[in-house]
Amino acid sequence: MSDQEEQDDEACVLQSIYNEEELAITTEEDGLKSGKFFAFVNLPKGFCIKYKARFDDSEFLVVPVDHLPPILLSFKLPKNYPSESMPEFTLSCVWMTVRKLVILCDKLESLWSENKGSVILYTWTNFVKEESLDFLKIGNNLDITALNLKGTRRLSAAKPAELKDENDEKRIRNRQRKPIRQKVPRPLDPRVVVPSSNMPLHQFLYAYNEDRTMTTFSRNIFFCQICYLDVAGSNCIEFRPCKHVYCKDCMGQYFKTRISEAQVTTMPCPQEKCSSEANPQQVKDVVGPSLFTKYDNLLLNVTLDQMDDITYCPRVACGSAVVRDGDDKMAACPACRYAFCVYCKRAYHGVEPCRMKSAEVKRIVDEYQKGDSATRANLEKRYGRAQIQGFVNDMLSSDWIETNSKNCPKCDASIEKSEGCNKMACGKCQSNFCWLCLAILDRNKPYVHFQDTTSRCFNQLFLGIENNVPLDQLDEAFFFEEDDDELYDYEEEFLDDFDSDDDLFVI
Repeated sequence: MSDQEEQDDEACVLQSIYNEEELAITTEEDGLKSGKFFAFVNLPKGFCIKYKARFDDSEFLVVPVDHLPPILLSFKLPKNYPSESMPEFTLSCVWMTVRKLVILCDKLESLWSENKGSVILYTWTNFVKEESLDFLKIGNNLDITALNLKGTRRLSAAKPAELKDENDEKRIRNRQRKPIRQKVPRPLDPRVVVPSSNMPLHQFLYAYNEDRTMTTFSRNIFFCQICYLDVAGSNCIEFRPCKHVYCKDCMGQYFKTRISEAQVTTMPCPQEKCSSEANPQQVKDVVGPSLFTKYDNLLLNVTLDQMDDITYCPRVACGSAVVRDGDDKMAACPACRYAFCVYCKRAYHGVEPCRMKSAEVKRIVDEYQKGDSATRANLEKRYGRAQIQGFVNDMLSSDWIETNSKNCPKCDASIEKSEGCNKMACGKCQSNFCWLCLAILDRNKPYVHFQDTTSRCFNQLFLGIENNVPLDQLDEAFFFEEDDDELYDYEEEFLDDFDSDDDLFVI
């Protein structure tokens, strides 16, 4: 078999093994075959890159990755390959030092020496992809400190220097007068190609890992744990770091529900007891730009609400966010120029105490009474200690009046019942009323209300009195006052309200 036929067969076999992303073979104008092989190495589980921000740092920064950029093997087949000549090749890799690349090149040449006269490309590609990490003794981590710092210095040197003052200009002129000692670079191995990058190496590797992870994810098939269907990865989202996967249709309904209910502070994974959350880009990809704008605005408002130095303009037609200056009680809206008090939201009133509604006063008093010392100090700083104490006293008085008194049904005056029967007389308007149902009683016959069988207070004149006994069993001393020998005939006043033929009701 001729060399050309062996080359054609080898190219055909390689193209059947590797996909178009990994292998590209072309025929050049001179009729010789050339190609590029991208070796996507398989990283062990838990693999990470580590680096130091400076050489003198004692600790490494560690970044876990699942993918590294491929090792590029470029080759060109001479006419007399494989019978006599070895393929011309170069190696390039952004995360390998020149020294490691040279070691790999030497290994590829040694493999040719062992198999001279036979096709070698598959042996090379398989070694670079499957065995290069073990051959270079790269375990579960890769130290990129030297390459990272070298790239950072190169990027910094490429930026034009800024002159800060005249002394900088003088120093530069003095340097220009001195003879420059140029460092002669060591000649590079022609088999090694050093790639260039426009960003620091650690950033480039992190960005590549994210992009490659998304590409790999979109090519797989996943089982949605909500709708129980197998869905292509391109129509799914993955929560991190839990790696739970759901289809976009199910997540679309889930996200829309949370946005409609203004639950935007977190977008948690639907899995029970899972703490992972969807990032804003995932939400945007699922719900679309229109609903995402609403989500973004709600999230911004929630974030602003949690900031102590942010308040909102109280004008309904404005409502713009306003930045406060420290502990200043006044804030000025930059949109409508309205100056207002940050506590009561009314027009700024200087040193005058805030005027607040009863519900707001009650909220402040509850917060003050139930709060710790720091909460109380903060409230006193806001509203003033004297005003807070006034709120507390007023609220206690209101609570006591509400608990221990009732309002006259005619003039609305507060009346306390300390003793006696349930027929009350208002000290303000002199009207008679029932303490139980607050019905206004006939001035001439107030007790008829308690004798009427259709009344809800029938036979309840003395209801609620301790040691209550029937009226006909009361001792005669009951009708005398302790400090007076005169008889106060309660019974007579009560009996006058009834006809002689009526039976006296017994309590």
